[in-house]
Amino acid sequence: MSRLDEFMKLTKQVEKAQQTADKAEGALGQVMKELSNEFECDTLDKAEQKRKQLKKQTNKSKEAFDAGLEKFKDDWSDELED
Repeated sequence: MSRLDEFMKLTKQVEKAQQTADKAEGALGQVMKELSNEFECDTLDKAEQKRKQLKKQTNKSKEAFDAGLEKFKDDWSDELED
């Protein structure tokens, strides 16, 4: 392979890598825009904090639902068995 062929091959590889990097940068920009619009998070650290907060809220809601369901079952167990 001549040096010119090798140079052309490397040039194509660099161009392809640059295109991939550009796509990734665009995708990241879109994700960050969505995070900002939907959750008011302008950094990944803030998004992680928000995720943890939402997970805690979800767990509390689930626990409250489970407790309410158990209370309902206890209160209405006689009527439900008929």
